[in-house]
Amino acid sequence: MNEGKLFLFQIYNKDFAPGAKGSPNLHTLYWKSVFSPENLKDVVVKLNGEAELFYRPSSVKKPYSHKVGEKLVNRIGKDGLPLPESVFGELFRYFNGKLGGELSDEAKKYLDVAVVKDVKHEIVKDRRYTQDKFEFHVPLTLNFKADSKNEYMNERVRHFLKDNPDVNIIGIDRGERHLLYMTLINQKGEILKQKSFNIVESVNYQAKLVQREKERDAARRSWSSVGKIKDLKEGFLSQVIHEITTTMIDNNAIVVLEDLNFGFKRGRFCVERQVYQKFEKMLIDKLNYLVFKNKPEGDVGGVLKGYQLAEKFDSFQKLGKQSGFLFYIPAAYTSKIDPTTGFANLFNMTELTSAEKKKEFLSHFEDITYDGKNDRFLFSFDYKNFKCFQTDYIKKWTVYSQGKRIVYDKESKSAKELSPVEIIKAALAKQNIALTDQLDILSAINSVEASPKSASFFGDICYAFEKTLQMRNSIPNTDEDYLVSPVMNKRGEFYDSRSCGDTLPKNADANGAYHIALKGLYLIKNVFDAGGKDLKISHEDWFKFAQSRNR
Repeated sequence: MNEGKLFLFQIYNKDFAPGAKGSPNLHTLYWKSVFSPENLKDVVVKLNGEAELFYRPSSVKKPYSHKVGEKLVNRIGKDGLPLPESVFGELFRYFNGKLGGELSDEAKKYLDVAVVKDVKHEIVKDRRYTQDKFEFHVPLTLNFKADSKNEYMNERVRHFLKDNPDVNIIGIDRGERHLLYMTLINQKGEILKQKSFNIVESVNYQAKLVQREKERDAARRSWSSVGKIKDLKEGFLSQVIHEITTTMIDNNAIVVLEDLNFGFKRGRFCVERQVYQKFEKMLIDKLNYLVFKNKPEGDVGGVLKGYQLAEKFDSFQKLGKQSGFLFYIPAAYTSKIDPTTGFANLFNMTELTSAEKKKEFLSHFEDITYDGKNDRFLFSFDYKNFKCFQTDYIKKWTVYSQGKRIVYDKESKSAKELSPVEIIKAALAKQNIALTDQLDILSAINSVEASPKSASFFGDICYAFEKTLQMRNSIPNTDEDYLVSPVMNKRGEFYDSRSCGDTLPKNADANGAYHIALKGLYLIKNVFDAGGKDLKISHEDWFKFAQSRNR
């Protein structure tokens, strides 16, 4: 520079390369739009000052490369699942004649699913780090003329949604078996679409993340290098957000998420808090100026006319319950609730620590009967007679102890099935109570004296009732995960996610996303119609909404 020379730099990326295929990425579209005639007439994408130039020297001095004719093994098999790291390396050496021995039994299991391709041109690993590079960072301002404060956006959105029957609702749940689950409903509460995001664009991200976590855990134990998982997670989130925003536009839908302040009190989730918060921020940033690559720059949804569907993100503390067309609801009673009746288990049975307390608890039931034809017990009760976690709208229910439930056995440290019906039968038999359809079971229970000798009797009856109320049943590390309701609905059926079809939630996480969407519908039907800005949903109001619509 001291010599008075002027240096010129070429601004370049893969989209400018000769023979480039596919749609250009958004950054290319933004950069080209800065100099387009339409943008110069009425600036939407503004070129800012304070650009920076960085020099990055090469860090890979002895690069590894795949030569022409070599065999490449894809890390993802034909079944969409990732190959274990040890197996991947062994198969690579095997297909390239460098194994020096027999394949291990573990590697042989993956021979049929391995995807093998020929190298048609030399591929240098981490090529970008093998050369010295100058990097030019240029800040752009999108939607330059928009009101930066946008004080009335949320109010305008609520006014738009009020009495608008054409708006649909997307519920997003952070599931236990699914990384994220999406359910789209209309204003009748009908499911239009339900989808797990474990697999996106034929890539099984759930399996890849589980595999990567196992590899990282093993690496930590052996003090070897820990592989990066950040890029994998960001790739997953980008794919998910693209599909959610596309679904949002195509279906004229709002998006409803669980409130972080409540939702993260729950455990056993596939997506941890930090990643979920990143998902939220990326979604809000995307909705703040939503552009689709396949749209001409001057069309709605193009670079110069992006959708503004959310406010600018400042912090989670300032976010509140709404950001444009994105809403937050309390996640309480969204997963373990019957979608056909609105029934939820509100009993507080943690204090039943003695035979006397268990007997007293059972004495508050209105009736306990046995249906011999269908081999099941019926428990009729009124919630107002019990100590409960919340106040229900419909107080009186009858639950049926039919079918089996999955529980965790501490002794064997594994899941097992049990039958509440058989537990009750065995308890009655121990007390020499003959079981018939005419038996007044409640009177028979009340006739047994509460004592240490009868503690197991009262304990078994209470335990069987507790398991009758258990809706979610799952076995870890298997596909066994379903919801079953103990309450008969108006069609004379019991909701079972295994056989309900596409018109009801197909699994437990789908049920969570469905009821999150229903809480969004509650906002539209009740809060917005009342002109309210307070987006709170009380438990009592929620139960009234969920239970009334099914009657």
